[in-house]
Amino acid sequence: MNPDYDKYRPHLVRVSEGVEPPHWFAKLLALIFLGLCLMLGVVGLILPILPGIVFFGFAALLAAWLFPPLHRVLRRQPSLSPYLESTAGFARLHWRRQARVLGWLAIKMLLDSFRLTVDAIARLIRFATRPAP
Repeated sequence: MNPDYDKYRPHLVRVSEGVEPPHWFAKLLALIFLGLCLMLGVVGLILPILPGIVFFGFAALLAAWLFPPLHRVLRRQPSLSPYLESTAGFARLHWRRQARVLGWLAIKMLLDSFRLTVDAIARLIRFATRPAP
């Protein structure tokens, strides 16, 4: 085997996947937004006005972008996989399209979290109203 292959393998893998390594400043901004989303998610759990699940969703997407092993783990989750698919190639979009994608993702996450909340409440009601054995 060619000894240079192992040396350049990470670069070759990124080229074959069409993914460029993020610039250090982009990683720094993503880490800052990740922390901000996590804080807003925690605040959203306390305050009923702020949808915390949406911010946790954005934090998961950012963390998946920053940490490829986490991306592989989250890709196996049926509830998060569609969001990861919809953000594939996000970094190559123009900033206006990125803003549009983020807006639609926020709306979808908000509606999905509402649906999950209603389903959970319905399960609790069914559990509470079932006859005792």
